[in-house]
Amino acid sequence: MPDHRQIPKVIPGRYVRQVAKSWADGAPYRQELHSVDPIFQVTGIVIVRHLSHETAMDYSHFLDSLPHGPSFRFVDEIKALEPGVSGTGQYRILGDEDFLAGHFPGNPMMPGVILLEAIAQMGGIVAQSGEQKLENLRLTAVKMAKILGAAVPGETLDISARVEGRLGGLVQIAGEVHGPSGLLANAKIALSGDEV
Repeated sequence: MPDHRQIPKVIPGRYVRQVAKSWADGAPYRQELHSVDPIFQVTGIVIVRHLSHETAMDYSHFLDSLPHGPSFRFVDEIKALEPGVSGTGQYRILGDEDFLAGHFPGNPMMPGVILLEAIAQMGGIVAQSGEQKLENLRLTAVKMAKILGAAVPGETLDISARVEGRLGGLVQIAGEVHGPSGLLANAKIALSGDEV
């Protein structure tokens, strides 16, 4: 069993959400958390999962390649990545996301357009992890999108994306979102950016 002192230190911002996710999963390690995050306010002791330094360092910097701020990121953790080719990530719906208050009152569920945004974000991570980088990468088109199910607070979404092709500053992505009940959404996404 690893020493609890090897667990990465908690920092304010995006990582607090990851700590909350790990805590909700019932992980067996404890860590003091003395910061307060505006997205998920937590103080005191929380339970966190032990992450090897390799796992935390291998993928966490790819999340920073997204132009979105932490409050609009729909990929919490990257589970697998083949740079420039494909990747999978996860997003845990905590229930405190602002958009859930209105979608729908008393019966919150993840909006379908945000499932598509999660595919685009995972696709952006995959596209930017390869050798060919693009500046100002943005969602350009959504094709053949299907919303096949709903996700609710407490569920973890598995998001996958694969680069199907590149042409200059355009990247074609195929992606899917799965939840506990199966496939929730799939789409072809086009991203565009300026060649570096």
